[in-house]
Amino acid sequence: RDPERKYLNAWIGYDNADRPVGYIVGTIRPSLYSLSDIAQQEMWFVVPEHRSGLIAAMLLWHFEKWAASKGVEHIYTQVEHDEKPEIVERIIAIMNRLGYKKQGYIAVKHIKQKGNEDDRTTHSGVGVAQTEQVE
Repeated sequence: RDPERKYLNAWIGYDNADRPVGYIVGTIRPSLYSLSDIAQQEMWFVVPEHRSGLIAAMLLWHFEKWAASKGVEHIYTQVEHDEKPEIVERIIAIMNRLGYKKQGYIAVKHIKQKGNEDDRTTHSGVGVAQTEQVE
């Protein structure tokens, strides 16, 4: 539990009609490599119709501002998109312009277990049903 939002926080982005169209969730924790804290983007999603706008950048800005206010040493983000690798490259290019540098590689292996038939390691299909409901 973190009622003061010292270690976990989230922001929701809205369109001009006050409909939620994106979110970002971040955490702060001690670094394993130094005595400083780091910020980690845990989830970040914008519905497809709003990906060419500024919602994603605004969400990231709020996350960065919060992380900086907590005195973190680094901010770590990740980009996932299982169906269109060109989207990942476009986002990474934008992240580079915002001062982020590509570092390493993240690999995910989904282990299907009883009751875990849906692979939620990416945002595949997320927001589609929601978009249909709000329009």
